This record gives sequence, C-alpha cells and structure tokens, in this order.
Amino acid sequence: MTFKVELLEALGTATDSHDIRAAVRRCFFYDFDGYPVRLWHGVGPLQAGGYEWLGTIDADGNDYHTAPNVQTVRDGTSPRYTFGLPYLDRTTWTALKADQDLAIDRAMTCYHTIIKKGEGLRPSTALRFNYQLTMKLIEFSDSVQGTVGNSQKVYSASVMMRTDEVGRSRRPLGTYTDTAQIERARLLGVTGDSFCSMVSSNSRRTLTIEGI
Repeated sequence: MTFKVELLEALGTATDSHDIRAAVRRCFFYDFDGYPVRLWHGVGPLQAGGYEWLGTIDADGNDYHTAPNVQTVRDGTSPRYTFGLPYLDRTTWTALKADQDLAIDRAMTCYHTIIKKGEGLRPSTALRFNYQLTMKLIEFSDSVQGTVGNSQKVYSASVMMRTDEVGRSRRPLGTYTDTAQIERARLLGVTGDSFCSMVSSNSRRTLTIEGI
C-alpha cells in the first residue's frame, strides 16, 4: 500500500492522538559522492526503503542532528539552511574534507516513513518524498568526548544548503505571473504548469512545510 493509504488506515476513526498506533518520522539522505549518509529522527538503526538509517537521538532523548524547518519557495526565493551532521565515520569525514567536490552541488533528500504498532524498526511502508535541497558548503569539526580512560574522537560537519530555486527570482526579463510562467513552460515543452497560479493570493502569506 502507499504511504497515504497506510497513514489513513493507521489513523482510522481516532479522535485523540493517544488512540493512534503509528508514528511518522523523517529520514535524511545525504548523497555524498561515494560516501552516502542516511540518518533518521529516532533511536537506533532503522531498516526502511531497502537501506539502513542511523538514529540521531540518544537514549536520553538528545537529538544530535540539526535539521531546520524548510519553507515554501513559491515567492521565488531560495533561503539558506544549515544542517548539522552529528557523527561521521572517520573515512567519510576525511574523504569529504579532502575533496569537497564529493559534496558540493549534491542532493540532500528528506523522506517520511510511517512506523505502525508492532513493526519495530523495520517499517513495511515505502518511503514518502518530503523535500530535496542542494548542498553548497560544508564545514568540518572534530573533538574528543567522554571521560579520561573512556573517551573517543567524534567527527562532525555542518552543511549549508539551498533549494533548487536559487537565482530564479533574478531571471533576466522574468515576470512571475501565471501567464508568463505558462508561456515559459510551453517553450520548454512542459504542459499544465500551475506553479504561479496562486502567486497573488499567496504573496502575503508565509507557509512552513515540515514533517513530524
């Protein structure tokens, strides 16, 4: 079944959140060239979509992955977002630091996964696409954590990202109206483009698109 069907089935006729026996969580895929990193907003390893996703929350409930809210881009702007990678293995960290082209202009994709009661950390429902960003800059850090005699070196990174709409608001001679957008789409061989059909009605609104 699809994500939507599974979610509606899990919700059923529940009128209170305590009656719902399913959880929706986010999965983050950093498509570093040759060194893919998969994280999920939870505890321990998750098996979903045919891959293993590493949990970013520890036993005390601390989330070490920084994932800011991603906003709508209907106004043509492309905000900057900084995501924090909590722990990287030394091989990945070293390779990325030595050659940032392995990360620059690569994609970071956020998915939703639904975990139903009794499934544990092996949900059967397919992943649902949430949003995608492009990695533009990555900064690295390393530190020693723990106590004397029980310490370890931790490798982490911060990734600055943009949406694919970067620069579109500055299109030469561009006019963001429904008519102009449809004509641009027609020239590119695309039919049914309704991206700008609600520009005027949404010009004074701020919409936030985010998962649970």
